[in-house]
Amino acid sequence: MRKILGDFNYLAILQKMNGFIVFCVLALSLVASSLAEKQNITIKGIALCNKRTMANAHVELMEKDTIDPNDLLASEFLA
Repeated sequence: MRKILGDFNYLAILQKMNGFIVFCVLALSLVASSLAEKQNITIKGIALCNKRTMANAHVELMEKDTIDPNDLLASEFLA
């Protein structure tokens, strides 16, 4: 088998393949980040508790994710 394949340096080939894979991942992440758009969320309403408006309540707006942890989008105290 060695006579047919000759003297291949398998380690060098694997290093070149790893470098190519890293390059592809970086290129794909650059393309994905350039295509991402900023989104706006507007919330308007009245916070109630027992049919009375709430004062000085801490309100957090969370994005619910399925795979990674939920993200905190905004946090405010009601006036």
